[in-house]
Amino acid sequence: MIDDFNEAEFRAWAERTGMTLDIKNNGHHWIMRDAEGVRADLWPSTRKLVFNLNHADATVVDSTEDLISALTAYPEPRVITTPRQGYLL
Repeated sequence: MIDDFNEAEFRAWAERTGMTLDIKNNGHHWIMRDAEGVRADLWPSTRKLVFNLNHADATVVDSTEDLISALTAYPEPRVITTPRQGYLL
């Protein structure tokens, strides 16, 4: 599951957009922050994405592409469609 998230691809996107990426726990926890102070946490093994430590509103992303889409769309809700199913963000 972790392999669905490409760290190099995401890191390159994050650098272009001014977002920081800190990876903890041998790749099992990604912490992202943007210039406005928005924090996003991703646990690739469970695909759980949380904004600003609000675990009650956690969502699921399936890939690097879905992660970038979710970060780009935040805080506006948006449906991301994957080959498996769509998730409301």
